Amino acid sequence: MRLTLRKKLLLMLPLLGLVPWLGLRYFDAINQVVDQSQIQAARLVAEAAAANIVNRAETEDWWSADPSRVAVESGDGSSATTGDTDTDTMVSAIPVYGLRQALTLDGFFSDWPEHLAHVRHEGLQLRAAQYRQQLYLAIEVDDGSRYYARAGIDFSEPARYDYLDLVLADGQRFRLMAEGPGLFRARIPKRRLRHRSTPIEAVWWERAGRYQLELKMPVSLLQSSPELLIQAHDFDGSSGPVRSYPLRLQPLVPELQQLLGNYSQSDQQLVLLDSDSQPLATTEGLGPLSLQRLQQFIDSGREASISGGWAAVQVPVYPQLPEGPRLVVQIASDRMALVQRQSLFDLGWQTLAVLLAVIVGLLWFASRLAIRIKRLGSELKRRFDDQGRLQSVEPFSDGLASDELGELSRDGQVLLQRLQGYTQFLERMPRTLRHELSNPLNTISTSLELLETEIDQPLDARQQRLVASARRGVSKLEQTIQSITEAVSLEDALNAEAVSSVALTTLLQRYVERCRIDFPQQPFELELPQTDVMLRANEYRLEQLLDKLVDNALDFNLEAAPIRLQLSLDPQGLMLQISNRATPIDDQQAAQLFELFCSERRQTSGSHLGLGLYVVKLIAHAQQAEVAIFNRQDRVVVELRWPHEVIDSGRS
Repeated sequence: MRLTLRKKLLLMLPLLGLVPWLGLRYFDAINQVVDQSQIQAARLVAEAAAANIVNRAETEDWWSADPSRVAVESGDGSSATTGDTDTDTMVSAIPVYGLRQALTLDGFFSDWPEHLAHVRHEGLQLRAAQYRQQLYLAIEVDDGSRYYARAGIDFSEPARYDYLDLVLADGQRFRLMAEGPGLFRARIPKRRLRHRSTPIEAVWWERAGRYQLELKMPVSLLQSSPELLIQAHDFDGSSGPVRSYPLRLQPLVPELQQLLGNYSQSDQQLVLLDSDSQPLATTEGLGPLSLQRLQQFIDSGREASISGGWAAVQVPVYPQLPEGPRLVVQIASDRMALVQRQSLFDLGWQTLAVLLAVIVGLLWFASRLAIRIKRLGSELKRRFDDQGRLQSVEPFSDGLASDELGELSRDGQVLLQRLQGYTQFLERMPRTLRHELSNPLNTISTSLELLETEIDQPLDARQQRLVASARRGVSKLEQTIQSITEAVSLEDALNAEAVSSVALTTLLQRYVERCRIDFPQQPFELELPQTDVMLRANEYRLEQLLDKLVDNALDFNLEAAPIRLQLSLDPQGLMLQISNRATPIDDQQAAQLFELFCSERRQTSGSHLGLGLYVVKLIAHAQQAEVAIFNRQDRVVVELRWPHEVIDSGRS
């Protein structure tokens, strides 16, 4: 795994985390003290209110059990009970929530608090809320077809319309029926009291596949018992089944609300619950969000909780009866606690900000340092070409910096200047050798000629072999000097030569015909595409490249096997392959065969210095081609590849 400077610095950052960790420990300790003081303040308020409720409860009957069965009178004068209804005998408890303000009676439920619980039965949904002495109900009834009552209807006739009956525990029955969507008052379904006014107002509104009712009724109607039976009549045009829903409403007790009102403040809220966790009285002042937070605390069953600046506790009204009525107090943090808590938070954020600033500064410094190092490396790479030769010794970007990187850049600049001098010395060496060795070689050649002419008698066999060996040595030295000079001169010449559009297929045809004439004993094979390929290159250098490759193939060819030239087009570009049957080359040494003075020859009658493939590589790179050598079965293949960018055009 490669570790950069930034990664190494990141590994050291956890040590800096000890500073905020110690600060957080101190912050938590102070915060716990503040929280406990808030909880204790809420508990004192709850205990004081509970003691007042106990004193008042000695003269009131607030905790008496409600009757479980309530006799009610049906529409035809018979009696029914909430325990023996038609379809549902289980009584559903409906929580009643205290409201901060009266609801608008319009048939829509958008102004109802969203957190109020729904009680769902088959085909019916209901919510309940209370504002002072008024009880509100939101009822939704599933009904695919609605039938309204006509004006002047007689209750003695069978009902051919949809309606809801509210049946109270004392036998009172109120019928909710409408002549159309809108506001109306409930009626008492008595034959002789058909036009009697009732205290229940309602709004009927239609929805897709259902209708909804929003009604308002006095709390006093449920004083005798919280039991309520809703009977829904669904008329379908021919008959009308009645579905019954027994409910249990627990309205808030006005007297208890008045008592808790003595403790009502803008920063605290009290809720009195019965043994079934149903509210008996609440105070206002903290808004709907606090109601939702308070309900979550009640559902959790915890005795105390504090979060987000709110402290909540619940205590039993009677300490000896923990399962009895309970008083819940929710109180907002006082001003001193808020200031103290805010100061601690500010200190924590400031510490965190300083730490983040230090971390960001260190990361910026490491990033800046890494960027400078990468830039120095890339600038150093640009000083050399693809063959690793030094091209320029321009100053580095950080050469004027006064830090360690600036010193490294200046030291590197000095080394490159020395390397440039050494490179120039090596580039001048072939010409210098040629100049310095020409005169001694000429002297040796002249001396050999004079030696042969001045001796009167013929040379014996041994002398002739020595003279011939000396001449071959001189000749080989001259060829070596000439080849090295030509290779060095070729690099300079290739950079200055112009390119033109060359018909490569035609060039290969002419070249192979000439080879067949020059080497009649050697067979040649040529494979060309049907399309004449036009290449942007230098025609003379292409022929020179072919000469070197064919000479190399002739030197290593076995058993007079045919030398094959193949030209083809593929998705990667243009490909030229020259292959001959030869001894396989070492795959690991294949790339080195194109270097100067590198050869695989073991024995040969010619004079070769490994310059042929080196010249091929120089010419190929100058013509924007890539060259490679590899084995294919019993043949050795030299492959040249040109990209599509240098293919000029094609014609059939």
